[in-house]
Amino acid sequence: METKPLHPGLRSLPVPGGQLLQGGADAVRAVKADAQVIVNCARRTGEPKVESRPGQDIYWLPMTEANMQDACRSYLEEYGERLLEHLRSGHLIAVHCQEGLHRSVEMAKQLQSLAKLKLAEAGAGVDAGIGMGALEVLPEGDDDESEEH
Repeated sequence: METKPLHPGLRSLPVPGGQLLQGGADAVRAVKADAQVIVNCARRTGEPKVESRPGQDIYWLPMTEANMQDACRSYLEEYGERLLEHLRSGHLIAVHCQEGLHRSVEMAKQLQSLAKLKLAEAGAGVDAGIGMGALEVLPEGDDDESEEH
Protein backbone atom coordinates (compact mmCIF):
# COMPACT_ATOMS: atom_id res chain seq x y z
CA MET A 1 0.00 0.00 0.00
CA GLU A 2 1.37 3.42 -0.95
CA THR A 3 1.82 5.88 1.91
CA LYS A 4 0.94 9.51 1.24
CA PRO A 5 2.94 12.22 3.02
CA LEU A 6 1.11 13.76 5.95
CA HIS A 7 -0.44 17.18 5.65
CA PRO A 8 1.56 19.79 7.63
CA GLY A 9 0.27 20.00 11.18
CA LEU A 10 -0.77 16.34 11.38
CA ARG A 11 1.04 13.57 13.14
CA SER A 12 0.48 9.87 12.83
CA LEU A 13 0.48 7.71 15.94
CA PRO A 14 1.22 4.01 15.49
CA VAL A 15 -1.72 1.78 16.43
CA PRO A 16 -2.55 -1.82 15.63
CA GLY A 17 -5.17 -2.04 12.89
CA GLY A 18 -6.18 1.33 11.48
CA GLN A 19 -4.59 4.73 11.37
CA LEU A 20 -4.68 7.42 14.06
CA LEU A 21 -3.94 11.03 13.12
CA GLN A 22 -3.78 14.00 15.48
CA GLY A 23 -3.63 17.72 14.79
CA GLY A 24 -5.37 21.05 14.80
CA ALA A 25 -8.72 21.75 13.18
CA ASP A 26 -7.18 23.25 10.04
CA ALA A 27 -4.81 20.30 9.52
CA VAL A 28 -7.56 17.71 9.99
CA ARG A 29 -9.70 19.50 7.40
CA ALA A 30 -7.24 18.18 4.78
CA VAL A 31 -8.06 14.54 5.65
CA LYS A 32 -11.70 14.98 6.68
CA ALA A 33 -13.08 13.26 3.57
CA ASP A 34 -10.79 10.24 4.09
CA ALA A 35 -11.49 9.78 7.81
CA GLN A 36 -14.13 7.30 8.90
CA VAL A 37 -14.01 8.85 12.38
CA ILE A 38 -13.39 12.42 13.52
CA VAL A 39 -12.93 13.12 17.21
CA ASN A 40 -13.38 16.81 18.01
CA CYS A 41 -11.96 17.62 21.46
CA ALA A 42 -13.97 20.82 21.65
CA ARG A 43 -13.32 23.52 24.21
CA ARG A 44 -16.93 24.04 25.15
CA THR A 45 -19.40 22.94 27.74
CA GLY A 46 -22.30 20.63 27.25
CA GLU A 47 -22.87 16.96 26.70
CA PRO A 48 -20.77 14.77 24.42
CA LYS A 49 -22.49 13.47 21.33
CA VAL A 50 -21.81 11.29 18.33
CA GLU A 51 -23.15 12.10 14.89
CA SER A 52 -23.26 9.23 12.44
CA ARG A 53 -23.21 10.13 8.78
CA PRO A 54 -22.83 7.79 5.82
CA GLY A 55 -19.26 6.50 6.05
CA GLN A 56 -18.27 8.72 8.98
CA ASP A 57 -18.81 9.14 12.72
CA ILE A 58 -18.09 12.49 14.37
CA TYR A 59 -17.50 12.57 18.12
CA TRP A 60 -18.05 15.94 19.82
CA LEU A 61 -16.26 15.65 23.16
CA PRO A 62 -16.20 18.81 25.28
CA MET A 63 -13.21 19.33 27.56
CA THR A 64 -10.80 21.97 28.78
CA GLU A 65 -7.07 21.80 29.36
CA ALA A 66 -7.78 21.68 33.11
CA ASN A 67 -9.93 18.52 32.87
CA MET A 68 -8.60 16.89 29.69
CA GLN A 69 -6.94 13.85 31.27
CA ASP A 70 -10.01 12.86 33.25
CA ALA A 71 -12.36 13.79 30.39
CA CYS A 72 -10.42 11.68 27.89
CA ARG A 73 -10.35 8.72 30.26
CA SER A 74 -14.12 9.05 30.82
CA TYR A 75 -14.85 9.34 27.10
CA LEU A 76 -12.75 6.27 26.35
CA GLU A 77 -14.66 4.34 29.01
CA GLU A 78 -17.85 5.25 27.14
CA TYR A 79 -16.71 5.23 23.50
CA GLY A 80 -13.44 3.27 23.56
CA GLU A 81 -14.80 -0.05 22.30
CA ARG A 82 -16.56 1.69 19.42
CA LEU A 83 -13.34 3.52 18.47
CA LEU A 84 -11.33 0.30 18.75
CA GLU A 85 -13.79 -1.40 16.41
CA HIS A 86 -13.02 1.28 13.82
CA LEU A 87 -9.30 0.57 14.22
CA ARG A 88 -9.91 -3.20 13.97
CA SER A 89 -11.69 -2.46 10.68
CA GLY A 90 -8.65 -0.59 9.34
CA HIS A 91 -10.31 2.83 9.54
CA LEU A 92 -8.71 6.25 9.79
CA ILE A 93 -9.44 8.17 13.01
CA ALA A 94 -8.57 11.88 13.02
CA VAL A 95 -8.43 13.52 16.47
CA HIS A 96 -8.36 17.30 16.68
CA CYS A 97 -8.84 20.35 18.82
CA GLN A 98 -8.54 23.95 17.64
CA GLU A 99 -4.75 24.25 17.62
CA GLY A 100 -3.75 20.59 18.02
CA LEU A 101 -1.56 21.30 21.04
CA HIS A 102 -3.22 20.00 24.19
CA ARG A 103 -6.65 18.36 24.21
CA SER A 104 -6.30 16.37 20.99
CA VAL A 105 -2.78 15.28 21.97
CA GLU A 106 -4.12 13.90 25.25
CA MET A 107 -7.04 12.13 23.57
CA ALA A 108 -4.87 10.66 20.81
CA LYS A 109 -2.25 9.41 23.28
CA GLN A 110 -4.86 7.82 25.53
CA LEU A 111 -6.59 6.20 22.54
CA GLN A 112 -3.22 4.99 21.26
CA SER A 113 -2.45 3.45 24.66
CA LEU A 114 -5.86 1.79 24.78
CA ALA A 115 -5.43 0.42 21.26
CA LYS A 116 -1.98 -0.95 22.01
CA LEU A 117 -3.22 -2.64 25.17
CA LYS A 118 -6.49 -4.06 23.91
CA LEU A 119 -5.85 -4.74 20.22
CA ALA A 120 -2.35 -6.14 20.66
CA GLU A 121 -3.48 -8.45 23.45
CA ALA A 122 -6.60 -9.49 21.57
CA GLY A 123 -4.40 -10.28 18.56
CA ALA A 124 -2.27 -12.48 20.78
CA GLY A 125 -5.37 -14.37 21.89
CA VAL A 126 -5.36 -12.84 25.38
CA ASP A 127 -8.47 -11.31 26.93
CA ALA A 128 -7.55 -7.63 27.19
CA GLY A 129 -9.72 -6.91 30.27
CA ILE A 130 -7.52 -3.96 31.26
CA GLY A 131 -9.23 -0.96 32.80
CA MET A 132 -8.58 2.62 31.80
CA GLY A 133 -6.50 3.11 34.94
CA ALA A 134 -3.64 1.35 33.17
CA LEU A 135 -3.37 4.02 30.48
CA GLU A 136 -0.41 6.30 30.16
CA VAL A 137 -1.00 9.73 31.68
CA LEU A 138 0.65 12.63 29.90
CA PRO A 139 1.82 15.75 31.71
CA GLU A 140 -0.68 18.58 31.72
CA GLY A 141 -0.19 21.15 28.95
CA ASP A 142 0.14 24.90 29.21
CA ASP A 143 -3.22 26.42 30.14
CA ASP A 144 -2.51 29.64 28.21
CA GLU A 145 -4.13 28.29 25.04
CA SER A 146 -6.53 30.94 23.77
CA GLU A 147 -8.66 28.98 21.35
CA GLU A 148 -12.43 28.97 21.28
CA HIS A 149 -14.92 26.54 19.70
